[in-house]
Amino acid sequence: MVRGNWQKRVELADARRKEAKQRKQKNEDRKQSKLWVQDLLKLLDKHANLLSGRQIHLWTDTMPSDGPPLLDLMDGEYSSSKRRSRGNSVTESDVTTTRKGRSNSVTEHKPKKKVHPRSREAEQDNGDDAVELPLLCRSHFLFGKCEEASSGRKKGTTNNNYCRHYHYPNHYRTLGQVLNTKETRSNQQELIACDASLEEPFETEANTMDMIYYVMIEFNTDGICSDLISKSLSEKKIVLSDIVYVAVNGILLFDRNREGLVVSDETYWMNGIGGNAFKSPRKSSVGMETTFCFSTLPGAILELMLTFLPDNAVAACSQVCKGWYHEIGQNSPQLWRHLLERRHWPLPSFDVPSTISQQQQFRDAFLGHYTAIRDARAIQIGLNVLDGSKRVSGSREMAFHDFSTRKFAPAENSYCMSVHTWDEKRVLASYDRDCSLRLFESRISDNNEDLVCKELICQSVDPYKNTKKRKCRLLAADLDEECIASLCIVSTDHINVHAYILVIINRDDFLLGESSFATVEGGGGSDAYLNVIDIGEAVLNYMFNVGYSNPGTVQILTALVEFLQDGGEVGQVDVAVSHSFVACGYGRFMLEVSIAIPGNDGDPLQVGRKLVLFAASVGTIVWVGECPAYDSLLLPLGQSVTFSSIRRRHATGSRRACTVAVTPNSLPGQVVLIDIEPAGEVFQPQVFECPEATQLLLREGEWEMGRPFRSIVLNSTKVIVVENFHSANQGANRRNRSQVTVLPRVPSTASTQILTLSDMIAVQSTCVRDEYLFVLYTDRCESNDEEHDEEVLDGQWFEARPRGPPCMWVVIFHLPTFSEIGRQLWQRNAHPFNEDLRSIVMAHDGNETIGVGLSWKGIIMTGNHVRAAKYQRAVIINDSGDRSGKNKKKKKPVKSAKKDGYARGMSLRG
Repeated sequence: MVRGNWQKRVELADARRKEAKQRKQKNEDRKQSKLWVQDLLKLLDKHANLLSGRQIHLWTDTMPSDGPPLLDLMDGEYSSSKRRSRGNSVTESDVTTTRKGRSNSVTEHKPKKKVHPRSREAEQDNGDDAVELPLLCRSHFLFGKCEEASSGRKKGTTNNNYCRHYHYPNHYRTLGQVLNTKETRSNQQELIACDASLEEPFETEANTMDMIYYVMIEFNTDGICSDLISKSLSEKKIVLSDIVYVAVNGILLFDRNREGLVVSDETYWMNGIGGNAFKSPRKSSVGMETTFCFSTLPGAILELMLTFLPDNAVAACSQVCKGWYHEIGQNSPQLWRHLLERRHWPLPSFDVPSTISQQQQFRDAFLGHYTAIRDARAIQIGLNVLDGSKRVSGSREMAFHDFSTRKFAPAENSYCMSVHTWDEKRVLASYDRDCSLRLFESRISDNNEDLVCKELICQSVDPYKNTKKRKCRLLAADLDEECIASLCIVSTDHINVHAYILVIINRDDFLLGESSFATVEGGGGSDAYLNVIDIGEAVLNYMFNVGYSNPGTVQILTALVEFLQDGGEVGQVDVAVSHSFVACGYGRFMLEVSIAIPGNDGDPLQVGRKLVLFAASVGTIVWVGECPAYDSLLLPLGQSVTFSSIRRRHATGSRRACTVAVTPNSLPGQVVLIDIEPAGEVFQPQVFECPEATQLLLREGEWEMGRPFRSIVLNSTKVIVVENFHSANQGANRRNRSQVTVLPRVPSTASTQILTLSDMIAVQSTCVRDEYLFVLYTDRCESNDEEHDEEVLDGQWFEARPRGPPCMWVVIFHLPTFSEIGRQLWQRNAHPFNEDLRSIVMAHDGNETIGVGLSWKGIIMTGNHVRAAKYQRAVIINDSGDRSGKNKKKKKPVKSAKKDGYARGMSLRG
C-alpha cells in the first residue's frame, strides 16, 4: 500500500472519530436541553391563569418551516428602494438565484447518489456542499446597538452599512427589544448575564453569536400552556430542545446557556405576570410596597439591615444571588463579626498569618459554630421522637430509625454499646443482649420529602448462639478500614467462671452475610466468616512462647512459672480484659489485660497488667506494652482503662497512621499516648502524668472520685480528659463537679487548660469535626410541678423547688479557643445511673456524620452529609434521558420465588 493512501486512511479515521464524539456530545446536550424545557413547561402550566392574553416570545436555533426563506429574510432587512450591498456578509455569488420553493437552507441542491464514506467521491465532496450560516450580531441582538456600525457610521445614515454580521429585520424582535420596552423597566443586568453566558465562536470576532430565529405565540385561552407551545412548535417543525430563550411580559424566563430556568420563585411570578410588568429577579419588595435593589445600597446600610434578621435568615441571604453572595459573604467587614458577638461565640484569632481574608474567617467561624449547634438540635429532636414525647414537624435535619415499629429489633432492656461511622451516610451500631451488629443508612424517602434511616444488615457475632450451655454478651465493638471487631464475655450457668473472646469479621464478609430479618430470630449470619480469638489463651501462649526474650513480660512469666511449679494449673490463671478497646487500623486492635493467679488466702493475686495489640491477619498478639500507672503502681485488680484513637492520613503515603490514648477509668492515673505506623511499627509511648489540678483537688479531701471518673478524647492536636468528682460528705446535699482538661499532644507547644462545670456529671464525650467537643452530662433540674397546696405550706415555701429526676444535657465546647458555645437539654426524666450509664451512645469518628444510639429504642443520624440527601432527590426521566444516573430511581426487583440466603445477603435490604 502506498504510504500516501495509508496516511489518508488514518486522517479519515481520526476525522470520523472526532465527528462521532461531537455528534454524541451534541445529542447529550439536546437531551439535557429537553429536560430543562420540560421544567419550564411545567412552570408555565402551573401559572397558566396569569398567562392569559400574554405573548410568549421564543428564540430557537432552528428556522421555522413557515418562515420566509433565508435569502428573503436577509434581504428583508433592506426592503427600501435604496438597497445597498451587505459588505462582507453573504453575497449573491455564494448562493444560487433559483427560488422556486421555500427552503430552510441558503441554497437548494438536488439529492445526490449516496456514496461510500471511504470512497474518493466522498473525499472530494466533503465540505463542498456545506454553506456556513451567517453569524448574528451579538450587541445588536442583546442591547439594540451595533458597536461596529456605530463606530463607522456617517452622519445622517441609519442603516447597517458597516457591520459585516446579520441584524434582525424590523418585523423580528430581538431579546433586547422584548426586555427593554416602554411598559417594562430596563433590565440591563439580565442582558449582561446573557451576554456573559454566550460562548465565543471559534476563530471569529467577539461581537458575534450563532444564528437564532424568533417565534411569537399568543396565549388567549385558559388552557394548558405546554400543549399550545408544543403544538405551535411542531407545526413549525421545531423540537423542544431547539429553544434557546423564552421571555414573557418583559422578563427572561429561560436561557439554555444558563442551564434552563432563570426565574422560578413564586413571588416573582405573582408580582410580575400578575402585575403590569415582570420585575427583575435581582429586585425584590422589602417592607411595604417600596421596590429597590439591594445591590445599590451602601455596604454599611445593608449590614445594618441584616443584623435585625435571625441567624439562619442571614445565612440564607448569601445564597439569593451572586451579588448578595459577594456583598454578604465576601465584602462584609462587620456583619459576621456582629453575629458572633451577638451569640457570645468565640472570635477567630489572627495571631497566625493566613492567606484568607478576615471577612472570610469571621464567616467560616460563624458557620462552624452554627453547624455544631444545628447538629445538637437535630439529635435533640430525634431523641424526643424515639422517647415518644414529641413528633417531627417541619423540615427534618436528621434521620432516625424507631425500633418500636419493627418486629426484629434489639430486645428490651438491651443497650447500644457503640456507634461508629461506616461511611458518609452509614453507621454501624452494636447491641449487647443479642450480640448483633446492625448497619444503618440515611436516605431520602420514597415521596422525596423526609429523611429516613434504613437498616441494611443485621448479623449476630455470637459464636455460641446455637447452644444453651454458654451465654455470650457483647461489651464493645470497633471497626477500621478492613475489619469489624467485637469484644464479648462468655459465661456458663453452672460454673462461676467467664472468658473473654475477640470476634473479628471482614467488612466485605459482613456485607455478604444474612440480611433477612426472618433469620434474626434464629441467630442470623454465618459462623464461617467469624474469626474467634480466645484472649486468655492467646495471652498465655504469647507469654510462654516469647519466654524471657521480652523484658516487659519477664516478671509476669516468672510468677506464672512459679505458680505452675507449685502445683497450679493453667486453667486457674485468670485473664481479665477491660471493657474497652480500640481499632488501630488495617486489622489491628489494642486491648488491656490483667493477669491474676489464686493467692494463698484464696483471693486472686494480680501478677501484671499489659497493653496487647492483636493482628486479625495472624490471629495472635504482635506487640505488648505497659499499662498506665496509678501512683507509680499497677492499677488494682478490678479496675479498668478507657481507650480513644484517631486515624489521620500519613504525611508520607496514602495509608493512615494511628494514635491511641489510654488512661484509667476510675482512678487519677497517667495518660499514655501511643503512635502506630501504617505498616504496624509501634513507637515509644508518650506518658502524661495526672494533671496537677486533679491531684490538688483530691489531696484537699473535700472532693473524691466520681462514677464514671474519667473519659478521654483525641483530636489532631489535643488530648481531652473529662473527669467527675463528688463532694466528700454523704448527706442529701452532696455536690457534683465535672472537670475538662485539655493536654497538648506536644507538651512544649501549649499549656494545659482546665474548665470546671458545677452540679453536673459527665457521662461520655466525643469530638466533632476535630474542632468541637460534645460532652453528655446528667443533672437534676428543678421540678416543673406548680401545683402547691397553700394549706401545707409550713413556712418553707420560700425555699427552692424540689429537684426532679435527672436530665441529659449536651455541652458544646470550641476546642481551639477552649470556650463553651452552647448547651441543650436532650432527654428529660433520664435515669443514667441504671445499668452503667449507657442509655445514649454517640460517636463521630472524624467524618461529617454523627450517629447516636438510644438503648433499645432506636438510632439517630445527622450531619452535613445526612442533610445533603434532602437535595439529592430522585429524578424520573424518559428512556432517552440524562446521561447522569446517580439520581435516577432504581427499579424494584420483581418478587418471585423464595430466594436463597446468598441472594438475600447481596440485596443489602433491611
